[in-house]
Amino acid sequence: MATAAYVVVDGNRRLAGAKLAGLDDVPVHVDDSLAQDADTLLETALTAAVQHEDLEPLDEARALRRLVDVHGSQRAVARSLGKSSGWITQRLALLNLTPELKQAVSEKAIPLDVARSVGQLPEQQQQSAAERALEQRAAKKRERTKNTEKPVSPRAGGLPSRTDAAVEKQPTPDMVSSVDELEALAQELRDRLAAEQVEKLIKLLKA
Repeated sequence: MATAAYVVVDGNRRLAGAKLAGLDDVPVHVDDSLAQDADTLLETALTAAVQHEDLEPLDEARALRRLVDVHGSQRAVARSLGKSSGWITQRLALLNLTPELKQAVSEKAIPLDVARSVGQLPEQQQQSAAERALEQRAAKKRERTKNTEKPVSPRAGGLPSRTDAAVEKQPTPDMVSSVDELEALAQELRDRLAAEQVEKLIKLLKA
């Protein structure tokens, strides 16, 4: 049986990257208490793996399954990780998926929340349930796109419609009255003043 002086519990990828970079020394934290027994070492390694945000969803689910085996229950694992029991259940549901849906999860061809929800159904219902969920999402997306692409009303853009323009050109009674009064005044001035006086008056009004 192979033996090792130290076992990397957390930071395997960082250590591999350091080796590729040709580094001879890297900072490490040694905790001998983790090596008391195999279960403690396994638990620590799996817990560290689950805490990584970039862990693949199926790998995370497998690590959680091993933790459940170590702790004996999902509730105990949830308490150890500071998560809810529902959080554990949702992720473990991925392990119940059909091989085809697991492949879709690995290829990121199906949203994780859909996959986790479908994974809680019997296998014979999973494919149809996933297709319905994806179609519903596609329909909602089309509806949102349709709403954002509605044509803008001419009035919203500041341009008057033909109806508005017609209304604006239609003289009001007040306007007609003012025009008539001005024409009457102009005629009275023409009758009373000579042509030269009218021209002078026009020049004064324009000044």
